[in-house]
Amino acid sequence: MLLLWIKILVTYNWTAVTVLLLLLLTWSVSDMRLHVECGWLFHWIDKMRLSMSVVETAYIRLELLDNGILVATYKKQKLITLEMAREIVQTRLDFVGLEPRPVLVLNEGVIQLDKGARKWVASGDGVVGISASAVIADHPGTFFIMALIFTIERPPMPARVYRSRDRAMAWLETFL
Repeated sequence: MLLLWIKILVTYNWTAVTVLLLLLLTWSVSDMRLHVECGWLFHWIDKMRLSMSVVETAYIRLELLDNGILVATYKKQKLITLEMAREIVQTRLDFVGLEPRPVLVLNEGVIQLDKGARKWVASGDGVVGISASAVIADHPGTFFIMALIFTIERPPMPARVYRSRDRAMAWLETFL
């Protein structure tokens, strides 16, 4: 039974531990029966952990991959304002914290960032917690524009534009 508790404490979050503790208090059963009957609980906890690796807002979908790379998919918007950019960054920080990690950026149709948002991101405040960034450009024109922007307005961390997701992921893995 002690090994079961250690596994739960190390592997799962405190919510799962609380649920299991409640089950133990309400069920007076043998260790063997508890282990068999709680198989569904461990399955549910694994599903809960998986759902915790994705966050979605009106502007962005964030997914934390098993290897530690964060995938940020910007949803279709004509313009990202300074307020929107701050909300996106706060969502990312709430989701993954301040520990620097590489980010793969996908774009579903953001056309531009307004001047205030560009200045704020370039100042470093918008990239706190990002060790490197790879942007996937789905069109040659987008690739050219992003490469030009990265040349003119140097990001405060390593950043590259790629046409291939595989090449971008391989580069980002060097920052883990």
